[in-house]
Amino acid sequence: MRHSLFRVMWLGMTVSNLGTWMNEVGATWLMASLAPSNLMVALIQTATTLPFFLFAYPAGVMGDICNRRTVLIALHVWLLASAVALTLMTAQEITTEWWLLLLTFFLGAGNAMMRPSWTANIPSFAPRGELSNTITLNSLSTNLSKAAGPAIGGLLVAAAGPTAVFALNALSFLFVLGVLVFRHPRAFHVDTRLPPETFSTALRGGLRYTRHDPELRAVLVRCAASFAFISVFWSMLPVIVLREMGAAPHTYGLLVGTTGIGSLIGAYLIPLLLRRLTRNQVFGAASMIFALALLAIAFTRNYALLALLGLVVGICWIMLFSSIVVASQATAPPWVMARVLALVMLVYGGSAAAGSALWGWLSDVFSVQASIGVAVSGLLLSLLLGRRYPIPQEGHRHLGTSAVPTVVPVPELDLQRGPLLVTLDYPLHHGNRTAMRKRLERLRLARLRAGAERWQACELSGPPAILRESFRTPSWLAYLRLQERLTAADRMIESELAGLAGGPPVLRHLVLDGDDNDPPRSTPDPKFQG
Repeated sequence: MRHSLFRVMWLGMTVSNLGTWMNEVGATWLMASLAPSNLMVALIQTATTLPFFLFAYPAGVMGDICNRRTVLIALHVWLLASAVALTLMTAQEITTEWWLLLLTFFLGAGNAMMRPSWTANIPSFAPRGELSNTITLNSLSTNLSKAAGPAIGGLLVAAAGPTAVFALNALSFLFVLGVLVFRHPRAFHVDTRLPPETFSTALRGGLRYTRHDPELRAVLVRCAASFAFISVFWSMLPVIVLREMGAAPHTYGLLVGTTGIGSLIGAYLIPLLLRRLTRNQVFGAASMIFALALLAIAFTRNYALLALLGLVVGICWIMLFSSIVVASQATAPPWVMARVLALVMLVYGGSAAAGSALWGWLSDVFSVQASIGVAVSGLLLSLLLGRRYPIPQEGHRHLGTSAVPTVVPVPELDLQRGPLLVTLDYPLHHGNRTAMRKRLERLRLARLRAGAERWQACELSGPPAILRESFRTPSWLAYLRLQERLTAADRMIESELAGLAGGPPVLRHLVLDGDDNDPPRSTPDPKFQG
């Protein structure tokens, strides 16, 4: 909090989160009073989380190739307009259950498209060495507002009706717009001298990065396998409290607020636990305790006990959600950060949206207890994935910019010419063969993540014996982007490989004119500056 930029941006997000949680209580209470079906109440959660599945990834692409300040301002204008529409319709008493779902979906869409750019900016608000703390504080913003927002929202609904809550949510977006306009940095988030990527190229680039990053795939698998079942808490709690127990809206708000208080406690406990346990172990323990708390909630109809269990749920929630976000940010370089976070949000939103609808349907067909029981069984079974797909530790990759200067082509070079075949020949010393092969495999993933295609390695018999690495890029421009995207850790692997080979590799560029199957036409290496 001593960094002024982080402090003011954190305050803006906290105000926005406060309005969002107040709005959710108002919308849930209004739906419970409008519709008799448990499914319709649960669909409020679906309308909130489904937009993450539909829009998060395209929004993440825009967050990487466009100025994030512009993206965030435009999306907060959308959120403000949606919140004002919901306020006016409710004040005129013309909001039906379907209009409520639609406007909740619009608010969820704005939130889903805004989150990748906002979260990707967190490392720029404070030094990267404090990444874990900044991400935890960002999650804490959500959960701090979760502690106060539902309680305030419930009291306002009881005193003045849902219209007052919806109006305050609109004001919160107006406040954040002011913060973005006057305090958010105007500079582009990536230092590059190359032309910007097109939307379709960036879309494919993020998916390619994910395909070749085993650690990110592990995060996505664990996210989907856990939050599909965890969503039963948010979809069934209003059914239990508002329908089965007949509680007033302020009582429901206070019970939801206990999860926010639990999150405050959990945020304090996370760094203490990580001194003794790995993040994967913390994730597994939190999942198990969450499952046991859910089982108790299924058969509890006592307010005090529900509040205590909500506290436990909040502690586990922040540990689970923070682990997913920290792990994804800690493994992604800046050029693809928004897309990586968007994919995490896509998986989270898709699994939570489908889960919420499923739990609402099961509770209508069978019972709330049966619905929660199925979710608990699934969450416990997901623990079996811990060994195959462990949550990675942060800080093990050096994701800073490469120490090698960015290559800049001479003006007469046609950047769109390609495809380009790149070969690197390393002198092969048989005593170092195994070590060279291991480093080459690590380099393969690095180059594929950065944009290489059809990577291959082979040994050429001597004399002298050669270990050849080859890969393709669609054009010279794609090759220059690849060079710019290699991180300090990737360059270190290149240096180690050159050291084992006894010197730098012989580098060749060949332009493949015509059909891909035609023999390559060798062209002189262009002269690069830098």
